[in-house]
Amino acid sequence: MDEHVLGRLALQLANNEMFLGIIGALAIGALLFALRSVFAALWRWTVRQLTVELTVDSTDPAFEWIRLWLARLPYGSRARRLRLTARNQKQDHDAGWGQPEWTFSPGEGLHLFLYNGRPVALRRSIDTQGGQGIAVGETFVFRTAGRRQDVLRRLVEEAMPVDRRDDRVPIYGWFGCWQLTTRRPRRPLHTVILPDGLMDVVIEDAAWFFNAEDWYIERGVPYRRGYLFSGPPGTGKSSLALALAGNFDRPLYTLNLAAIGHDWVLAEIFADVPQHAIVLLEDADASAAARARKDRQSSQTSPRGGLTKAGLLHAIDGLAWADGRLLIMTTNQPERLDPALVRPGRIDLKVPFRLLGREEVRRMYLRFHPGAEASADRFANLVPVPVSAAELQRRLMAADPMAGFRGKGTTAAAE
Repeated sequence: MDEHVLGRLALQLANNEMFLGIIGALAIGALLFALRSVFAALWRWTVRQLTVELTVDSTDPAFEWIRLWLARLPYGSRARRLRLTARNQKQDHDAGWGQPEWTFSPGEGLHLFLYNGRPVALRRSIDTQGGQGIAVGETFVFRTAGRRQDVLRRLVEEAMPVDRRDDRVPIYGWFGCWQLTTRRPRRPLHTVILPDGLMDVVIEDAAWFFNAEDWYIERGVPYRRGYLFSGPPGTGKSSLALALAGNFDRPLYTLNLAAIGHDWVLAEIFADVPQHAIVLLEDADASAAARARKDRQSSQTSPRGGLTKAGLLHAIDGLAWADGRLLIMTTNQPERLDPALVRPGRIDLKVPFRLLGREEVRRMYLRFHPGAEASADRFANLVPVPVSAAELQRRLMAADPMAGFRGKGTTAAAE
């Protein structure tokens, strides 16, 4: 009975023009889809064989070279899709705040231009965070015809000096990815006031480390180094990090541990820092993961996850930490840090910062007023000490640093 019913049904369907039309359309659609997939795969294979591709993403310092180079390229003045990049304002001590720095560069999408007579295709893509539309990463993809890398190599070699013309220190912050936040003028090391002899120790150690890669490799020791800058607020901890970055021509990557919510995020952050950079972890004791057990207000893990001590330690000296990077942690309260975080191998040099005494006050006065020895002596005797470098600098930048001390004798210092 079942075979009879099925036979009649098959006969009816075979004579049904609508059913046959649907089956035919589906077959044609499947065939077209298969052909399109085959042609697409063949096209991609042909493009890969006949072109050379270069990818540069915003986590790499080279991204900024390329962006500046594209902004100066003749095509940049003709592009119809543009992206505006602005930087922090530069302050002129005589004229106040100046105009913001900004540049146009080719925007998101595909761009075609000639470079040294050769056609180059550029695709710029911008990754956004979820549905919030916040840019967290960018990518440049260059493609040239042929199978030789010469054109792209010349492009990179030409782009690099454009960035080198800017002698300021590039400073990066983490916003879902590392992004260039500003460029700061190189700060001479002598402008950071430390007790006699301590600055020489820091400079000599950093200079040795940045030239000691072979020494580390020969001994099978991970090529990394850590500093702890500790002391009251305003004593110059971050300023010394900036001065070291400028003196040794290193980019500075700044991070606040208290803003990191998960171990995997911190691991990703450190994995994206390029080699030979300086990483500045500011106010390390503000993160519960960095504090000693007696100072923690909660367990290692919170119900929402959170950064743990194990995750922090693994990020600092785990496999994700690339060779040649110098880690600098700052803290106002070093006694609150977990001993495991600051043990040798993670922290190799501890630099204590303190409030300035009379000799440091005198030295800083002469930095602002070279040659004024008599005034420097008088000023050092009048300023109440100890005093923070930040507070002293505020007073020295005033039109009359002696204001408020008129008519007072040297006994004012004892008040």
